[in-house]
Amino acid sequence: MAPAHDPIGALVLSADTSAVDSVLVGGRIVKRDGRLLHHDVASLLTTLAASAAHLAGDR
Repeated sequence: MAPAHDPIGALVLSADTSAVDSVLVGGRIVKRDGRLLHHDVASLLTTLAASAAHLAGDR
C-alpha cells in the first residue's frame, strides 16, 4: 500500500455511506443518525431510474 498524497481525499474515497452520520446542505440537516430526512427514498429511486434511462437513450 502506497502512502496517500491527499489523506483527506483518500479517506473520503475509501469510506462508504454507512460511515457518514450527519450531513448538512445549505445549513439544513438532510441526514442524521445515518438516515435521510425529508426525502421519499422510493420516489427518488424512481426519478433516478428514469434519469438513467434517459441518459442511456432508453426513452
